[in-house]
Amino acid sequence: MSERIQIAHDGNGKVILAINGKVTVLPIDVAERVARGLVRKAREAEELVQANRIIMDNALMQRAGANIGLSDHPKIKEESIKEALYNRDLRRYLPKGSGMGDIKTRGVVGAPSLFKRPANVG
Repeated sequence: MSERIQIAHDGNGKVILAINGKVTVLPIDVAERVARGLVRKAREAEELVQANRIIMDNALMQRAGANIGLSDHPKIKEESIKEALYNRDLRRYLPKGSGMGDIKTRGVVGAPSLFKRPANVG
C-alpha cells in the first residue's frame, strides 16, 4: 500500500486529513472519535489476520494454567480450547498436571479489558 496520508491542524480547532489528495476537515471531537474507531477496527482486523498465531499462543497459555486469554473472539476461544486439549506437541511438553486444570469446565478466558474512569472532582 502506498497511500499518501497527511494530518495537520489549522490552529482553530479543526483537524485536516488528506488521503491521496482528498482533503477532509474535521472538528476536534469528530477527529478523536474517528481516530479511536480506526484503531479499534485495525486491531479487530489484525486479530483475524493473526488468528492462527493467537490460537496457538492462547492454547499454550491455557495449557500452562494462565488465567488470561489473548482474544475475546468466540471462534478463536473455541479453537484455543481444542488446541489446548488435543494438540499433540502441547500435550507432550505440557502434560495435564502442569497447571492446566479442567479446561473443559473452566474454558478459555478472554482478553483482559482496561477502562478509563473519570477522576472524581470535588
